[in-house]
Amino acid sequence: MLADVPDDARAMREEPFGPLALLSRVRNVDEAIEKANSVPYGLAAYAFTNSARNVDRLAEGVEVGNNLSINHFVASSAETPFGGVKKNVSHLTA
Repeated sequence: MLADVPDDARAMREEPFGPLALLSRVRNVDEAIEKANSVPYGLAAYAFTNSARNVDRLAEGVEVGNNLSINHFVASSAETPFGGVKKNVSHLTA
């Protein structure tokens, strides 16, 4: 887990596949949505909030293909189909 990672860090601009959690503080839900949608990938997203109003805003605003997980880290089950939105990453190599 990495906290307060700068927005221009490579890990914040790419969609890392692996056990990596990048935590970023925001001033409000609109800033959170803007940051989430600023990258060209959108497989899954995670948000933590105490506000039902924020949950609704996040669900409406975050561009994600697989699932938006609120207050937990489980976005999908390996037994179910999933997919992303935005840029196709199948051409990228490790």
